[in-house]
Amino acid sequence: MPLLVRGSRRSNAPRPHRSSHEKTFLSVFSSRDLAAVVFSFQHGLYQDMMSFMHLPRSTDCEFSKLLMANVNAVLAPWLDTHGTSRLSTLFDVLPDVGRLVVMHAVMTGRMDVLAYVDRWYSLKAFDIDLLDLAAWSNQLDVLKFLHSIEHSGCSRFAMDTASAHGYLAIVEFLHANRTEGCSNDAMDRAAENGHLNVVQFLHTHRPEGCSTNAMEMAAWRGHVDIVRYLHENRNEGCTSMAMQKAAASGHVAVIDFLHHNRREGCLRRALEVPSKSSVRRYLLETLKNHGCHCSKCEGRRHYHFLDVLSSMVWVVLSGRL
Repeated sequence: MPLLVRGSRRSNAPRPHRSSHEKTFLSVFSSRDLAAVVFSFQHGLYQDMMSFMHLPRSTDCEFSKLLMANVNAVLAPWLDTHGTSRLSTLFDVLPDVGRLVVMHAVMTGRMDVLAYVDRWYSLKAFDIDLLDLAAWSNQLDVLKFLHSIEHSGCSRFAMDTASAHGYLAIVEFLHANRTEGCSNDAMDRAAENGHLNVVQFLHTHRPEGCSTNAMEMAAWRGHVDIVRYLHENRNEGCTSMAMQKAAASGHVAVIDFLHHNRREGCLRRALEVPSKSSVRRYLLETLKNHGCHCSKCEGRRHYHFLDVLSSMVWVVLSGRL
């Protein structure tokens, strides 16, 4: 007796008749590529793009490290997975995200993304100060690329922010290749943040100069080398606030330099500023032995002893000694 296998008998039941529409439907959806094309016209988002829904949609996104950190958390892993292969679809589905993609690429140096976008969409179509953003992010290669395609998104902010952060190579490139220049904020903030090489470059090559804020903020931060350089090479000088800020921050070396080389700062006024005991001891000792050389105290030399005594009494009574 032959072995019977379940389901092996051929059924004599007639097969259901399929219409031409049903055959077409099955043919299309049995093809992965054709099905993807059909689905692309449906409402909704692709699964891999759902996370982009939580990103800001404003067309006026400001340069913010917090904003771009949030964008990077979403976009960086997506780009690591897909590269540029899904960018055109992303731009079609979520057009506003395109601006964030470009800004992210500039800030993180993703030249592959920038080249792709420029080839298929043109970076000039994005009305964003991209060169400013590249300078802010210290992305020299991106800056050179944007300059080479003649993108217009550059202002004085580029050199100002590069100077403030100490990005000398960026400052040098902008100086040599761009015409926007900078403001006196460039040297002011470079001095404040201790970037002597940038201060020297701006002094030597740029006409914008600085303000009294340069020496005052350098004094506040304790950058005595910059205070000395500005004193020896610039004419803007400072105000009495330089010594007071140095005293408040505990920078005795700066106070000593200002006392011996400039006349704006007043030792007696500096004593009134809450400061470290080492600063107060220096101020009292200097007042006792040399007096104050500021422009206001120069005419009171015959009151020197009384000034020192009153300053000491004030310090003791105020509990600051």
